[in-house]
Amino acid sequence: MMLSFRRFLFVALLAAVAQGVAVNSAQGAFTVDFDAVPTNDFVNGFYNGGTSSGGASGPNLGVDFLAGDWFTPTGFGQTSQPNSAFSQSGSGSVNVAAGFTSQFGFTYGEFSPTTISIWSGLNGTGTLLAITPLPVNNVHAFDPVVITFAGTAQSVTISSGSGQFLWDDLSFGPASATPAPPTAVAAIVALLAFVPLSRFRRRTGKAESAVGV
Repeated sequence: MMLSFRRFLFVALLAAVAQGVAVNSAQGAFTVDFDAVPTNDFVNGFYNGGTSSGGASGPNLGVDFLAGDWFTPTGFGQTSQPNSAFSQSGSGSVNVAAGFTSQFGFTYGEFSPTTISIWSGLNGTGTLLAITPLPVNNVHAFDPVVITFAGTAQSVTISSGSGQFLWDDLSFGPASATPAPPTAVAAIVALLAFVPLSRFRRRTGKAESAVGV
């Protein structure tokens, strides 16, 4: 009986730990909205532990924008307020050295046709994982787009006209699950352990009474 209980507790504990690992591994998706970047700055390393062209620093998300290229004007559309970003060269790149998987999303407005490419390596190198031409839209619309792909990407490049493409709300990776708090997992494990143990003690007590112990 004790051996069975121990096996039960061991399996319950492993299941709880495995669930926690599975939930945590689903995290990692993040969004860049440019709102913290000072208006009329180049983004540069603002989201990569560095600074914008004006010296402002932001959260280190591991996202590096081509230096001197991605500029942050006041948002053109209602959904892009207060800031968006456009590539002055029309061929800007974005690097994520740690990589991201599954999908890349954003909202955009453009004056001329633009193509988005997702690559396995930095600076538009390696394997081309996805390529998506975008139809010209109302530059104030900022329509949402999600590009899916297989594998792990480290960079995104655009091909457009100089200053013709603006985007906002860049999301890297799949939507993440909400992790269960560690205290909740611990409580579940404790509850699972307590119920069988209490039953075992009651049954043991009854057996001892029956034999007059």
